[in-house]
Amino acid sequence: MIEIALELLGHSANGLKLLAFIVRDILTLRWISVMGYAMWIAYLLTQTAVLWIAILWSFLFILVNLFRIYLIYKENRGVSFSEEEKDLFLTVFQNFTPVEFMRLIKQATWVDFDKGEKLIDEGGQVKDIMLIYKGSANVVAHGIERALLLPDQFVGEMSYLSGHPASASVVANEPMRIVKWSQEDLKAFTRRQPSLKNAFLSLLTTDLSTKLRRSDQSEPPFQTT
Repeated sequence: MIEIALELLGHSANGLKLLAFIVRDILTLRWISVMGYAMWIAYLLTQTAVLWIAILWSFLFILVNLFRIYLIYKENRGVSFSEEEKDLFLTVFQNFTPVEFMRLIKQATWVDFDKGEKLIDEGGQVKDIMLIYKGSANVVAHGIERALLLPDQFVGEMSYLSGHPASASVVANEPMRIVKWSQEDLKAFTRRQPSLKNAFLSLLTTDLSTKLRRSDQSEPPFQTT
């Protein structure tokens, strides 16, 4: 019975270390790693021939992860958001760490649009990628309204992903408030931060796939930009 428990302890320790490679959140990853290595040390200490080198290195891995955890908590304590930014973080950017979102939102500009004002012109180059915070807009292609864009949806994601001109216009149908990023500047910024880049691209593709699922299957899939 004891042998089975010890074997289970060893498998659990390695299972946690494997799980650490799967989770995306860096803080969760490090805590799981700490638990995995701690359990691994406990398992090694029960063996007849104790592998002190393996224990030493496991202990060092724990120390390194605890130090990085401390730095993350210290960094997060310095993060403060406005009410609008906090709202976005809790709704649209839930999969971002506070620090990642802080870095991203610092690159953005808040802009207001009046009813009837165009956010994007059909056939034109799209310089910005936008996120609707308040209000709504119509997607108009060839004079036909194709879709309605609502808060927490992106505008310009197709152009950002493909580099193509806008295939439709986007027109505010009521006063709007949006947050926008320069496509060129954002790409240069995220290029230096791979984890943030992947998180943002994942957010865009999820938003785009949701729009395509909602579009009329009898019509060609629209592109908002």
